[in-house]
Amino acid sequence: MLPRKLLLLVALQLICSFTPLHGQLDVSLLYDMSPDSNALVLATGGNFSNLINGSPYQQEVLLTHGGYQYASWYHNGAEQDIYVSRRDLAGNTWETIDTGYDMVHGNQNWDSHNVISMGISGDGRIHLSYDHHVDQLRYLTTDPGVATSGTWNQAVFKPERDSLNLGGSTVPRVTYPRFANVGDDLVLTYRDYGSGSGDVKIADYDSQTGLWSNTRFVNRGRPGNGVYDDVNNNPSDRRNAYHNGFHADSSGRIHTTWTWREGTQDGNHDIMYAYSDDRGTTWHNNDGAIVGTNASPVTLDSPGIEVVDLDRRQGVLNQQGQIVDPFGGVHALMFHRTQGPTYTNSPFSDRSNSEYHHYYREPQSGNWDVKVFPSGTAVGSRPRLGVDSNGNLFGLYTQGDDLVIAGAERTLAGYGDWNILHREQSRDFVGTPQLDNRRLLDDGILSIYIQEEATSSHPSNPTGSPLHILEYETITPTTPSLSSVPTDGSLRYRKSTGDVSGEGLGFVINSSELNVGQSGQGADPYDRAAVMVFQIPDLGSIEDPFQMASFQGYLTQSVTSGGIGGDLYGIDRRDAPEILNSDYYGLSDTPDPEATLLQDNLLVEDMAVDASVLTSASGGQNLVAFLNEQYAGGEGIGDYVFLRLNVDASATQRWSLASGNASDESQQPQLFYDAFEGVFLDGDFNRDGVVDAADYTVWKDNLGALSGTLPNDPNDGPIGQDQYTTWRENYGATLPANGVSVPEPGALALLVTLFHLGISRRQ
Repeated sequence: MLPRKLLLLVALQLICSFTPLHGQLDVSLLYDMSPDSNALVLATGGNFSNLINGSPYQQEVLLTHGGYQYASWYHNGAEQDIYVSRRDLAGNTWETIDTGYDMVHGNQNWDSHNVISMGISGDGRIHLSYDHHVDQLRYLTTDPGVATSGTWNQAVFKPERDSLNLGGSTVPRVTYPRFANVGDDLVLTYRDYGSGSGDVKIADYDSQTGLWSNTRFVNRGRPGNGVYDDVNNNPSDRRNAYHNGFHADSSGRIHTTWTWREGTQDGNHDIMYAYSDDRGTTWHNNDGAIVGTNASPVTLDSPGIEVVDLDRRQGVLNQQGQIVDPFGGVHALMFHRTQGPTYTNSPFSDRSNSEYHHYYREPQSGNWDVKVFPSGTAVGSRPRLGVDSNGNLFGLYTQGDDLVIAGAERTLAGYGDWNILHREQSRDFVGTPQLDNRRLLDDGILSIYIQEEATSSHPSNPTGSPLHILEYETITPTTPSLSSVPTDGSLRYRKSTGDVSGEGLGFVINSSELNVGQSGQGADPYDRAAVMVFQIPDLGSIEDPFQMASFQGYLTQSVTSGGIGGDLYGIDRRDAPEILNSDYYGLSDTPDPEATLLQDNLLVEDMAVDASVLTSASGGQNLVAFLNEQYAGGEGIGDYVFLRLNVDASATQRWSLASGNASDESQQPQLFYDAFEGVFLDGDFNRDGVVDAADYTVWKDNLGALSGTLPNDPNDGPIGQDQYTTWRENYGATLPANGVSVPEPGALALLVTLFHLGISRRQ
């Protein structure tokens, strides 16, 4: 059966007009900016490579925050100073600061591992860590608010330190520091000890206090943590993890993929995956089982972490592309040797037998899928991976002297094939291109950090070349057009008396004037709840059509401290969309026995304001089960289900959610789902599997009704002659025993907006 993607918006009475998707994913160059004409290129006689600006060892050197874009790099001057530059996104003028700090460890042997990593926390503080390859920490930061301030000069950076907190303990043996945002806060990950025998650690930065805490293990690879052997017959009792990245999804879950490098140094092996729901304190395997804590970190022998089996004959696999999409899907883009009967072994660094592989973890099932780049695609540098707000993927790498941009469109069935979208051949580029993930996600702009090849080189002295920031407009397939007339908003509250009030409902319901969440406290407590109405679509005669689902709301006012538990419930279907008093269950610390708990604590304390709130993976699974139960094999088609978000009985809790008539559709409560479609038989207007006289009666009873009223109707326009002709031409037809599904009709009069992301039978 064919899956399809739809988007439901709350409380909109719509008659939708659809056009099919057309076009394909593409990019178009907008700007070529060069913040430095003399960025550092290392001496050719150094270690590993002469490229240090734009390296596979980096995660963030180009990022957007608060209307500014920031970049960091080493400059080629009398010393190899660390530069940080920014531009207002309204223009293309870069303002560059020489921090006054230079490369110390790396220039002793021109080591390309000693890269710069940058992060910006929610308090507007800029963080830099740099110049390490098993070296003492070098850490530079600003005061809070600098990232959004008009003041920009060398003085904004505080003195360098070797501890995370001022006056704290020195952090020794740092390699590959990386900052990752988790909400407004940050985590820092780094390797402790060396290649082939090292551990990975993580620490937390709190934007409220401005302090780092809780440094702990992610995984351990030093001796005593398992023995590995394979076809190489070279047992190894030590190793280290090379992570592709650490990325948090909208719920705060951190995902990471990695490969192991054994102490025998004969190549990386396997692709591993783990996730954490508590900022890296506890780690779970692909099936959700706990496999790592600080006291018992993830190791080679942790069960269920391996998702791709690769032996050591792969060469260098470490630190390639990773991203998490807006729907919770995890993606890794990596080259490795072609597997299967044609496999041939090659020298360690040879890539001639390799291909780029895209590994995708579907968020609801946890299943992994793989797609390989088109046959004959030459492998170049280790890739980087980005995602836009629609889930479309963009892969970046250099091949020869070209910057290559590849893309894969998010489709009904997951992801389409990868295609080469663009080869930038205007200059000779080198290194690993870096991208601004936030700018791509928020603005649909592919912003790329990449350096030109130097025109000269020297075995013992560094040289320089221009650093570029290239910006591309991303061109995505056209979305369907629609028109809509909103009805009343559906977010309401009730007093403890049981009255439901819709008065004063604007685009946002503000709870700041309500005495919310005080069960029995005060003279007039309220039960705070949001009830949202969705109509069940026609997916055909099929059991359990829903395969994936998630609820999204938009939080416009921060919840207060004191403990909040905003729980999401499902209320059983009815044949009318009206919200009843009984839908608003009273404040209680006990679950509502008359509703289905979909996710406990969808709202939690100190969530980000002006940001989307999404169900977790488990919440999405519960939502799928609830929707399938309500669908009931087709009996629920056209009925209405209700989702309720309400708080527990606890301390005062204040929150505001954008409502169903919010002017910005992206902020309206939404229910996303993937579903399989049942079998359709044109003219079978009563859905009994045969086109007969009974269908004529159904047609006659609905004459003049809106298009979409009758099931199995492929026509546009009101019910009339066209539907009669369809019935007559198909009279006597029956469903095959093993019918093949076809796309569901795409124009319906529903209390929803349908974003039909595939080919529609009805236009």
